[in-house]
Amino acid sequence: MYYFCNTLNSMYSTVRIIGSILTLYRNFKRMPTIW
Repeated sequence: MYYFCNTLNSMYSTVRIIGSILTLYRNFKRMPTIW
């Protein structure tokens, strides 16, 4: 049971990291190019 909860926790954190990266990427693409 503990292992299952640990796996769920790590999966959740990974999904959160991927989601934040995707949000950053979308905001970056929406920004006008400065260079």
